[in-house]
Parts: sequence; structure tokens; C-alpha cells
Amino acid sequence: MKRSNFLNRSWIFASCIKDYFFKKDRVSKYPHTLIIETTNHCNLSCKMCFHKKMKRKKGFLSKKTMKILLNNLRNYKIPHVQLAFGGEPFLHPKILDYIKEFKKLDIKVEIFTNGLLVNKDISNKIIDLELDIINFSIDSTNNKTYSKIRRGGNLNIAFKNLKYLSKLKKQLKVKKPFIRLCVTKVKDNRLEIRNNLFKKKYGKYVDYIYYNYENNWIGSVNNEVIIGKRGVEERDRICLFPWLLMAITHDGKVVPCCCDYDINYQIGDIHKETLGQIRHIKRLRDIRQALIKRDYDSIRICKKCLWRKHNSPFKLLFNRIKSEIVDLIHLK
Repeated sequence: MKRSNFLNRSWIFASCIKDYFFKKDRVSKYPHTLIIETTNHCNLSCKMCFHKKMKRKKGFLSKKTMKILLNNLRNYKIPHVQLAFGGEPFLHPKILDYIKEFKKLDIKVEIFTNGLLVNKDISNKIIDLELDIINFSIDSTNNKTYSKIRRGGNLNIAFKNLKYLSKLKKQLKVKKPFIRLCVTKVKDNRLEIRNNLFKKKYGKYVDYIYYNYENNWIGSVNNEVIIGKRGVEERDRICLFPWLLMAITHDGKVVPCCCDYDINYQIGDIHKETLGQIRHIKRLRDIRQALIKRDYDSIRICKKCLWRKHNSPFKLLFNRIKSEIVDLIHLK
């Protein structure tokens, strides 16, 4: 990733933050981040996930939709893509080809995975492609709890793949991909987190450990979310997402937030409109205006969502700045 991309990404992020704090429903030309769903198929059935509730059709990001995406990214100079959303990205047979295409545009490419498919061959290839960030979702340090949370998974395989990628990076003396461990805080792993077991087991193999609160997925999943002193704060905040990002399904539908997994609040379709047009569309501006007024009840996807309670703009801002500093250190 070149320094010019770092500067462009930082400028766009600053513009989004400015629009947010000045409470504008009409925003800067580009979003900072595009969340792209390569597939909504998954190889697990995690206890805290929405996937078992998902009703929309399963599929894969097609070459046609990918071409439209690339044109939008090129035209609007969106600096950061996250390959995530409704499934396991490495299930897509063309995922490595797609990463390569994104990297040609000199943008930051990040991927979220449960790690089970990141075998030796995949590890070698993503290093060759200079993937920027890979997030391993591993929520326990022991097989029993892991199997209870990541149903259908195998901790031994996920940890083996994580270790191989980490050792390969050191062997080749490369800085990419930045390896992040993503841990979802649930009641099952509370003691492991409190006793710092994740750092003890995984710390030497990852660049950073991120602890994320369990979500209720806009009220559709009845998770036992920890509320109070050691969990989600009981206060409402203005969510930053409609200013900062947009999410795109495998078939090109656009939603304002990745929590809207069943496309209850579609704001556009990249087969019909450009991302620039969608970013300024009235329906998305209405969401921003409602959030500014803290009128959460008027937006179905925001009414019961817990993310606005524990993802404060200041927390997101701090994490993003920290991420950008890490990127700057990794620049050659």
C-alpha cells in the first residue's frame, strides 16, 4: 500500500468525521469504508450469529457485480474495503482473484474469517497478494468452549492455520497481512477474557487482539448480551456508520449498515445506481437526520440495535486512528 493511499484514506475519514460532528445529513462525496459480501454462505453456525435467521437467497459475488464494484471503487476512490458481512469469504472460489483485483486499485483490503479455510496454500497466496489485514474470529482458548460458541468449528484447525500464517510472515520477513484476533465477548468466555488467557495463548502469533461485544443483530437474535459495568453501557449514542461506510450484498444491494443482514432497509443497488448517487440518496439522508435527532424508533434497523450503545463515535475514532498509525508504520 502506497503512502498516497494512506493520505487519501486519512483525508476521507477526517471528512466523514467532520460531517458527523457537525451533524450533516448531506455528506462528503465518498464513504471511508465499503463492506463487501463475497458470499452469504457459511461453514459454521455460531451461537451469537444471525446466519441461522437469514431468509434471503444464498449466493456468491458474480464477475458481473464485481466488475461494477471495481468501476465504482475506481471512480470514487474509496480507500478501504472489508470482505465480510453475511458469510465466510474464503468459501468463494474466486476470493483470491478478487483480492488481487482490489489490490490493483491501491486500496486497503481487509478480510474477516473464522480461519478454518486459511490453509498453507491460502496463507502463501495472501502473503504474495499483500493482503493488508486478516481478522481471525476465535472466541475461546479451549476446545470445549470454542465448540459451544463456534458450532461446527474446530479450534485445533483454526489455531494451526493462524500459527502457520504467523510463522510464515516471520520466515519471509514481511509485514503483511496484519494479523488481528477478533474475540466476541459472550458469557461462555468471560473468565478467559478476565484471566487474560487469549493473550497468553495467541499473543505471540497475532499483531493485535480485539475484543468485541456480542450483538443482538437489530433485535432479531436473542443473545445474552452482557449489560452494565462489564458489558454494554446503558446509554444511547449517535451511530457513526451511516456517515462512515456502506455495505453491499453479494448480489449488489446496498444497505447503510452490516447489521441489516436481511436487507430490511435497502438504500440502493449498484446495478442501477452508482455508489456516489446512493451515498446521497434521500433514504440514507433520512437515517442520518433521524440519528441526529436520536429518533431511533423511526428506523426499524436502529430501534433495537445495541451497537449504538457500545460503539461510541469516540471509541470508533480511537480505533480507526490507531489502525491508521499501524498502517503508517507498515508502509515501506
